Amino acid sequence: MRQTYTKVSVALSPPYIAKAPIAADYTLLCEVVDKVQNPLQFVTNFAALNLELLADLDNAIVAGSKEDIAAVIEAIAHNSRCIEYHGKRASQYVAQLNTRLDKR
Repeated sequence: MRQTYTKVSVALSPPYIAKAPIAADYTLLCEVVDKVQNPLQFVTNFAALNLELLADLDNAIVAGSKEDIAAVIEAIAHNSRCIEYHGKRASQYVAQLNTRLDKR
């Protein structure tokens, strides 16, 4: 009985051992995708807002409203700062992934 158990254990061990790093890599990948997805969604949303604001800016220029022009420019600047911030967040997550992968 013990001899059979040993043979079965030896026969089954290599596939499980070989799959362990793959499972760890998959888990790490899922974690990074989850973390990067959020800041990238912010980047997409703020970029879309900026496109709408550019249309508003065009209308404000045509109307000659300096106050509206200034407000739209400030909104575009704010959104651009948000895009930069969230883009850097995504870059940090990717850098953390690279660091963790280099340690392997």
